[in-house]
Amino acid sequence: MFQKVSFKDPYFQNLDIVRFLSAIMIVFLHSYKGWIAWNENTFNKYIAQIINNFGIGVDIFFLMSGFLITYLLIIEKNKNTTLDIKKFYFKRILRIWPLYFFLIIISPLILIWIKYPSPENYVSNIFFVGNYEIIASEKWKYPFAHFWSICVEMHFYLFIPFLINNISNKKIVSVIILLILGSIFFKMYAYKNLGWFSIYLNTLSRIDLLLIGSLGGVLYSKNSLYYLKLNFFYRVIFFIIFVLILSVEPVTKYDNFIEAGFKNYIYIVIPIILILDYVFNKNNMSKKTNLLNYFGKVSYGIYMYHNFLIPIIMIKFQSIFKIKSFFIFILLMIFFTILISVISYKYFESYFLKIKSSLS
Repeated sequence: MFQKVSFKDPYFQNLDIVRFLSAIMIVFLHSYKGWIAWNENTFNKYIAQIINNFGIGVDIFFLMSGFLITYLLIIEKNKNTTLDIKKFYFKRILRIWPLYFFLIIISPLILIWIKYPSPENYVSNIFFVGNYEIIASEKWKYPFAHFWSICVEMHFYLFIPFLINNISNKKIVSVIILLILGSIFFKMYAYKNLGWFSIYLNTLSRIDLLLIGSLGGVLYSKNSLYYLKLNFFYRVIFFIIFVLILSVEPVTKYDNFIEAGFKNYIYIVIPIILILDYVFNKNNMSKKTNLLNYFGKVSYGIYMYHNFLIPIIMIKFQSIFKIKSFFIFILLMIFFTILISVISYKYFESYFLKIKSSLS
């Protein structure tokens, strides 16, 4: 059942759909938490636990980002013998910074409109250390609470091109594995000495999944990446197992230092199996793109905008329309998040993406 990936695809069309689904998981999670902050929780405890574990969508984002960035860097290095690191950073800035800083700039207006207190963590997010500000305060502060993952990704970008550029292709796998082990040991240290917020938010703790993605990118570039080829029956079985695992207990609940170091891998292994099959199994491939592919392209906007919209819809819509159903609320959240993200992508982000594409 194990198959070696036998083709090279610099685009990975199906990953767009995975991106979108991961983003929707995060929207669902944060919308649910926002809903129960204002309303009674009427969900079955197992359903509630599954939703509370949708934060694993961020882990999936990290895996995909590590994979894609590393693979493209290696391809460039193999082609040109060295990397244009300045161009790499300029391209990353063009993709991430415009929307990121746009939201920071307009956030005071949003806070005034919904009569919400200022979070007082603008500076930490401007300098991409918002995750460490949350660790220090041990508080999630609207509207920037979800920016922590962007901070972690930016920290990853600080070293990954230098790693790929200066480590030989023969040694790179060993170096990445050592870095992953270092992240695991840091999580175990954090459990004993630093606390939950450091396990969950510290870049040294969260870099492991980006590096596992990087490892996949390296193996793919070496024609050494294998995946478990699944038929429909086994995909359903793996999916059911995954849902059952999510229903048991919080992914981020750590009862000992071993769980702090390794527990997240128990939850992420099935998504990895399913994603590899979905992306590399030729039976899943189509020459046509669809609406979900497009939504995958705007998934960065979906992730960035959704948290701003939760209190807006709760405060403004609920006061007018008296929303009593979570399902109506989540439908409104998904609809408006996608709508705003599409508009943002087409009329704002695309300008910077065209400049980025011209540098390729």
